[in-house]
Amino acid sequence: LEKLDVETLKKKKKKKVEEEKPTSSTNNPPPEFDAEQEIPVDALLTPVQKKFLEIQKQREAQRAAKAAEKTHRQKIEDFNKYLANLSEHYDIPKVGPG
Repeated sequence: LEKLDVETLKKKKKKKVEEEKPTSSTNNPPPEFDAEQEIPVDALLTPVQKKFLEIQKQREAQRAAKAAEKTHRQKIEDFNKYLANLSEHYDIPKVGPG
């Protein structure tokens, strides 16, 4: 029986040769465009989109205010009161005359 050499069975990975790409003027932005000059987001939005974002901000503010109303301890106390008022569903109901 012949012994196979494991190293000869492995495929060799080809190394990628990085070629230097010539920089062309086509990749550069036109000279009249200034990167520091940005168009405001509001200018690109329709009136409906602006209204949507405004209402979304209002709702987020309401959620934050509601979350800040109670401390964790108060929330737990309220939850425990709620559980105490529930009927105990795991009790065995009395059925029949005996």
